[in-house]
Amino acid sequence: MRRQLFLWLATLAVLLGVYAAVRNGPAGPGAEQAGPLLRDLDPAAVDSLSISSPAGTVELTRSEGPWTVELDDGRTVRADPLMVERAVAALGSLSRDAPVSLNPERRGLFGLGAGSATVVEAGGNVLSLGRGGANGNSAYVRLEGDDAVYPAPPSVLEAFPTEREAWRDRAVVRFRRREVRELIYRGHGEEGRVVAIRSTPDGWFLTRPERREAHQRPPDIILLSIAQARAVEFLEPGDADGLPTSYELVLVLSDGSERHIEVLDAGEDNILRVAGRGVFRVDRERFDLIESTILSLLEEPPDRG
Repeated sequence: MRRQLFLWLATLAVLLGVYAAVRNGPAGPGAEQAGPLLRDLDPAAVDSLSISSPAGTVELTRSEGPWTVELDDGRTVRADPLMVERAVAALGSLSRDAPVSLNPERRGLFGLGAGSATVVEAGGNVLSLGRGGANGNSAYVRLEGDDAVYPAPPSVLEAFPTEREAWRDRAVVRFRRREVRELIYRGHGEEGRVVAIRSTPDGWFLTRPERREAHQRPPDIILLSIAQARAVEFLEPGDADGLPTSYELVLVLSDGSERHIEVLDAGEDNILRVAGRGVFRVDRERFDLIESTILSLLEEPPDRG
C-alpha cells in the first residue's frame, strides 16, 4: 500500500512539473541566474537614456556637460539631473530573481506585449517595462533576448515618464549648500539695503551692513528654499522687459564662481532672471519669505552666554 502511494505521489510530481514547463515555455537564458538584472550596468558610464512607449519617445543625452532632453518643439534643454539619477538607480535595483513567466505568449498579461510596454535603453542594455498582473497595477520587466518576466518595484515605472516636458530641469539654480561661502542680498526699494553673510568654520557671520555673528538657522533656511525653488513656467527673455526689480541675490561658491538671481515684481507672481539659465515664473510666496528671512538677520543674534 505504501509503495503504491509513493509511486502515485512521484507520478503526480512529474506531471505537475511537465504542466508547469508547458505552461511557462522553455527557460530563457537568464531564468536560472539569480541576482541583478543588469549585471554590467555602470551608472557613471551611462551617457544616454532612451524611453519609448506608444505615446512617443524621449531621448536624454550628455557629453561633457549636463544632461539634456529634446522637447516636442525641437529645442534641446537641460534635463533634471536628479530625475536621470533616479532612473539609472531604478535600473540598478532590478533583479532577475523569481521569474513569473517564461512563456512569450503570456507577455501581454504583464503589460509587456507589443504596443503596451515601455522600452528603455541605457548603458548598452535594452529592457521592457510593463504594468499588469492580477490587479493590473503590478510592475514587470523583461530583458531583451530573455523570455523571462520578472516582478519589479512599482516605483520603477514612475522613474521613466514618457512625456518629454516631464524631464525638463525646473530648478531655477543649482548649487551645493555646503559650497556656498557668501550670500549677498541687494534690495531695490527706497532703502536699497545690502545684506551679506559669510560662512566660516565657526558659523555664519554678517559682514554687511555691519560685522557680527549672525543667527545660524536662517542662512540654512534661505539656501534650502533657494535650492528647492522650481519654475512654474519657462519664459522668453523679453517677457521680463520693463518689470521692476524687487531684489537681487548673489551666491558666491567655494570655487569662486557666482550664481546671480534677479527677482522681478510681476504682481501676484515673481519672475526670476537667472544668469546662464533663463527667465522663470515662480511662486511669489517663496521669494517673499526668502527676502523676509534675509532681513531677519539684521536682528540681534541670541545671547549664547
